Amino acid sequence: MSPIVTGLLGLIPGLILGWLFVKKRSQAEAEKTAQEHQQNIEQLEADQAERLEALREEIKSEQDTEEEALKGQIAEVKERASALAEEEKSLKAARQKLNSELGRVQSQTESMTRKEDQLQRQIESMEAREGELETELERVAGLTRDEALKQLEEELRDRAHERAAAELRRIQQQGQEELREASAALLAKAVFRYGGEVIQEITTTAVHLPSDDLKGRIIGREGRNIQSFEEATGVDVIIDDTPGIITLSSFSPLRRLIAHEAMTRLLRDGRIHPTRIEESVAKVRKAVDRSLRQKGEEAAAEVGVQGLDGAVLDLLGKLSIHQVNGQNQLHMALSAARLAERLAAELDLNPKPCRRAALLSLIGCAADHQMEGSTADITVALARRHGESKKVLAALEDLTTESGPRSTTGIVVQLATKLAASRPGVQSEQLAESIERLEALEQMALEEEGVRQAHVLQAGTEIRVLVDPAEVSEGKLMALAQRLVRKIEDRADRLGEVQVHVVRETRVTETAM
Repeated sequence: MSPIVTGLLGLIPGLILGWLFVKKRSQAEAEKTAQEHQQNIEQLEADQAERLEALREEIKSEQDTEEEALKGQIAEVKERASALAEEEKSLKAARQKLNSELGRVQSQTESMTRKEDQLQRQIESMEAREGELETELERVAGLTRDEALKQLEEELRDRAHERAAAELRRIQQQGQEELREASAALLAKAVFRYGGEVIQEITTTAVHLPSDDLKGRIIGREGRNIQSFEEATGVDVIIDDTPGIITLSSFSPLRRLIAHEAMTRLLRDGRIHPTRIEESVAKVRKAVDRSLRQKGEEAAAEVGVQGLDGAVLDLLGKLSIHQVNGQNQLHMALSAARLAERLAAELDLNPKPCRRAALLSLIGCAADHQMEGSTADITVALARRHGESKKVLAALEDLTTESGPRSTTGIVVQLATKLAASRPGVQSEQLAESIERLEALEQMALEEEGVRQAHVLQAGTEIRVLVDPAEVSEGKLMALAQRLVRKIEDRADRLGEVQVHVVRETRVTETAM
C-alpha cells in the first residue's frame, strides 16, 4: 500500500473518535446549560414570591398605621369637643362674675364722684382761706409775694456765691502752691539746661551765606582770609557744618556789629582776600562810627539836651547796641531822662541838669571794657573828662555812693534811673502810651457792676478795685476778681503779671450831739 493510503486509513479512526468526543462534550454542555436555566428560573420565581410577600406585608402595615392614626384623630377630636364644652361653661361663669363686678364698679364710681365734688368744695374753701392768709401776711410783713420770693432768691444766690467763692479760693490756693513748686523746679531745670545757650545768643551773631561754597573762600588758602578778618575785627569766626551760616563771636557788641557789616559787604562784593578785608573793615568801622554818632545826636535832641561833647555823643550812640538784662541801654537812658524831667517839674526844680545827668547815667556801659571800675565810676570819670557842669557831676556822683544821694538833683536822677530799670516796658514806649495803657486797665475795672473806684499801682503791675458794699456782697468778690482777670488777659495790652485786688469796705458814720 502506498503511504498516502496508509495515512488516510490511520486518519479516519482518529476523526471518528474526535467527532464522538466532541458530540459527547456538546451534549454535556447542553445539559449543564439547561440545568442552569432551570435553576435561574426557580431562583427568579422564589425572588418574585418573596417580593410579593414583602409588598403584601408593607401594605398591611400601612393600613394598620392609618387605622391607628384615624383612631387617634377621632380621640383628639372628642377631647377637644369636651374641652370646648368646659371652656364654654367657664366663660358663662366669668361673664356672670364680670357683670357683677361692673355693677360694683359703677356703684364705687358714683361714690367717688360724690367724694370728688366734696373735695373740690373743700379745695375752693382752702384757696379762699389761703388768699386771706396771704393778704394778712403781706400786710404784716410789708412785702408782696413776688418781693418775698425775690428776696429769698437773692439770699440763696448770695449763700451759693459765698460757698462757691470759698471753695474756689481753697482750690486756687492749693493750685498756686502746687504751681509754685512745679514752676520753681522747671525754672531750675531751664536755667541749668539753657544757661549756655543764652550766653551764646548774647555773645554771637550769625551771618547767612548764599551758598556753602563761600565758606572755603572765607577761609582762604592756608586760612589767610579768616586770619586776616579776625585780626582786623577782633572777633572769632566760627565755621562748622551748619548749612548756610557762619558765626561771629565776641564779648563786644561793637566788634560784632563791625564784623557783621564787613562780612556782609565782602560776600556781596565777592572779592575776598586780605587786602580787601582790611579795606572793607576800615570803611565799615567809619560808617558804624558815623551811624552811632547820629544815633547819639538824635537821642540828645529827642530829650532836649544840648552842648554835649562829640565823644559823649559817640558813647550815647554805642548804648544802642548794648543790652543789660534784656533792655536796650539807650532806650533806658532816654526813659530815665524823661522821668527825671517830669519829677523835677513836680518838685519845682530846674529840669535841665536832672534830665542831662539821667541821660548820661549809663554812658559807662559803652566804655566799661576800656576803663577800670564800676559803670557808675566810669560814667563820672567820662563826664568830668568831657567838661560837664558841677550839678551834673554831683548828681552822677550820688549814684556811686552807698549812703544815698546828697543833692536834690541826685535824688531825682537816682529815682528816675531806678524807675526806668524796674518799670516793665518803659524802655520801648513813650510816657503817653504808658499812661493810656494804665487808664485802659482802670476803665476795664470801672465797667463792672458795683465798682466804685479803680486805681492802677506799681506801674501797671497791680490794680486795686473798690466796690460798693450795698451792690456787691462778700460772696461775689471772688467772682468779680476772676472776671477782671479774664478781661485783662483777653483785652489788655499788658506787659508782665497784673495782680487784681478787690476791696469791699463798709463804713458807718454817726454824729454825737
